[in-house]
Amino acid sequence: MGWRDEDDDNFDDLRRDRDRSPPAPQGSAALGISSIVVAFVSIIAVIGIFVIIVVMAAANNRPPGPRDAAMIFLSFGLFIASLLLAVVGLVLGAVGAFSANATGMTCGIIGAVLNAMIVFGILGLMCFGVLTGR
Repeated sequence: MGWRDEDDDNFDDLRRDRDRSPPAPQGSAALGISSIVVAFVSIIAVIGIFVIIVVMAAANNRPPGPRDAAMIFLSFGLFIASLLLAVVGLVLGAVGAFSANATGMTCGIIGAVLNAMIVFGILGLMCFGVLTGR
């Protein structure tokens, strides 16, 4: 018979396999972090809108008016692009917030809150512009 009996439960083999297994994936933390990065890119795009408006107003030596098609096109395009980026970041943050590990959850919540503030801020700014008639 030897040192191995019929009732051996292969505990040593299972333990050796468990020690060699790769660590658990950290994908949910990456989702939260990417949500935060998307929020900062969206904020930079919104700031870029105001920079473009100031530069175009300085180049024309007059304040922007409703007939400046290039300025309207660029501003509206960047508003929509930053709004879509913020919505994507909001989804990434929500998925990361429902993760199993604490780091992914924290980053996901922070990213979701930042992106939600950007979405509501842009929508509020658009509603304000429509209400004032400018």
